[in-house]
Amino acid sequence: KDVPVTQAEEMYVALRKLRVDTEMVLYPGMGHEFSSGAAAMDAFERTVAWFDEYLQQEESRPIP
Repeated sequence: KDVPVTQAEEMYVALRKLRVDTEMVLYPGMGHEFSSGAAAMDAFERTVAWFDEYLQQEESRPIP
């Protein structure tokens, strides 16, 4: 079942206005949760890539 994207769009716009590096990805026809298929694999790969990028940044930051 489709889920309205209104609140996701509001969050995306708010983050962009705050100049937060963000990306909005929509999966047409998908609801809150999906566990198989191309959309699920894409979401998984994007999540892993996000952790790879931001955890590496954290590791490279000096400890205050």
